[in-house]
Amino acid sequence: MMQFSGLEDEMDVKSLFSVESMEHGDANGGGLGSRGGGTTSTGSDADDTSGANYSDGPAAILSPACDVVQMLEIQYPNRVYAVALTEDGGLFAISGTAKEVWVYSTRSFHLVQVLSTETTVHSLAFSLDGGSLAAGGADKFVFVWECQDFKPTFALQRGREVHCVAFSKDSLGFAVGQKAVVYGGGDEHQLSWRGRPNFEVMSEVLESPRALSVILSNFPSVANICSAHTGESVLQRVVRLHTNNVLRSLLAADRHVGYLHDKTGHSALIMALVLEKRRSAQMLLATVTSGRMSSMPSSLAGVQECFPLLYRTFPELLIDLISEMPLDEEPQMLSSTDWWVLCERESLSHTASASGESAQSSPALFHHDTLFLHQVAQRERRRFRKIVRR
Repeated sequence: MMQFSGLEDEMDVKSLFSVESMEHGDANGGGLGSRGGGTTSTGSDADDTSGANYSDGPAAILSPACDVVQMLEIQYPNRVYAVALTEDGGLFAISGTAKEVWVYSTRSFHLVQVLSTETTVHSLAFSLDGGSLAAGGADKFVFVWECQDFKPTFALQRGREVHCVAFSKDSLGFAVGQKAVVYGGGDEHQLSWRGRPNFEVMSEVLESPRALSVILSNFPSVANICSAHTGESVLQRVVRLHTNNVLRSLLAADRHVGYLHDKTGHSALIMALVLEKRRSAQMLLATVTSGRMSSMPSSLAGVQECFPLLYRTFPELLIDLISEMPLDEEPQMLSSTDWWVLCERESLSHTASASGESAQSSPALFHHDTLFLHQVAQRERRRFRKIVRR
């Protein structure tokens, strides 16, 4: 929806500014000054003329001088629909039908940043601390950038055009069609709009690849968020309702994933097997072999419990999983039934103690059970490929 492109701070914008000074008693000076954080004006003219130049009146800000008002007039390429000022008046944002948001420094009179949009922007607002800029427009998106380097920090797609955005200390408000929405904040028990979105918000974000990309870049662990009502994780919802492209984006985030169970006992991997989504199951199992899943027994239990179902549904994936799993030298990973391995290790330990050598485990003592499974997997894979060729 909205991308951004940087411009140098020292860009010459003299041609864009017309500066006048007027005494406070001048009849034309009354009402031109505006002050305050997040001050916003909006418009919604339907009869836009693309490519035309309009000057719907100057945007004025108060000068620090005590006896004059300084008026800064900026020529925008097309009709201006919204302006916004930070609380200290340091930044001034403009938007309209030109599919761009211009951000100026009112102290240096320089164009700081141009934020590209896909459609008309109806409304702008700065957060109270001046650290974020929100925009809403005809593309049905609410988009927020942080004002340090103008990277996108939040994006949410709605069902209709966004006509107004506003900030409080911990909340982000916006008007969409016949609805008014307040996101985040509210009281001391509610999280700020800057926090990680919950399951319900992520359910909407998943519908838009662009919004999902922004959220994942700022909150890479959202795949493990669960619904408070059903226990379903975002990862499981994607497997159940969305395409493999969405699942691929979710698994590409640089965070560990887990196969959490919902209140019915299903996990993302179980859901992929039940629905016979082979590609989804393959991508989920790849997180195990690539080390994206924790090696704790409690984490791997979610994979181990799927072995019978995996063998019945996609036996070749089970063989690939076993053969591609890295060997682990930790003796705690041995099964309690592998008594012959334990006895051998105990025998070696007693021998070492009798000879006066250290009884510590040698790294060369690999897991015989894992080695055996790898050998079986390799043999079964060759046999399976022969059957497929026939």
